[in-house]
Amino acid sequence: MTTQEWQQDFAARLMHNEGFRLRMYLDSMGIPTIGCGFNLDRPDWAQGLVAAGVAREDTPAVKAGTLGLTVPQVGALLNYSDEPIIPQARAILQTSHFDNMSDARRAAFADLDFNLGQEGLGEFARFVSLVDLGCHYIQTDRPTIGHTYFGQAADDLEATAYASQVGARAKRNGEMLRTSNYVAIDAFELT
Repeated sequence: MTTQEWQQDFAARLMHNEGFRLRMYLDSMGIPTIGCGFNLDRPDWAQGLVAAGVAREDTPAVKAGTLGLTVPQVGALLNYSDEPIIPQARAILQTSHFDNMSDARRAAFADLDFNLGQEGLGEFARFVSLVDLGCHYIQTDRPTIGHTYFGQAADDLEATAYASQVGARAKRNGEMLRTSNYVAIDAFELT
């Protein structure tokens, strides 16, 4: 998969996982959100809306839910909010580990970073350590050991409160980490 294809697939997965709303809504944690999971309580919320094409004077109305976004603005906002995700995901893992993962594992790890934030994902210390160990053993030509660590990382992730909050999303990410293969974007939706 080319870098551009991976980025397009990642964006489609984010849109599915986060949902797509033109007006402000409260997410499962009560956080005001718009578009594809854009947190309107983050420090740069107004900057993000302006970068997406919203007039600065209209940003309070968007946050209040009295003004919505257009579909192109939601796409631009997603581009704005997912731009730092890959560098953040790289920074959480040891050097070169993120870039050397399979496409599916990178997508799962980046989705976790998008959903939890760098700080939130960093709190999953055991999970991150298991992913790092999996990467290390795969890079040193011991893939069986590496895949075992990825399986343990998936089990660790699926046992968290986060997994019970997001349900199918965590199961998809866990399965992609476990198998190194993509799962259908709507897999586990009914379980």
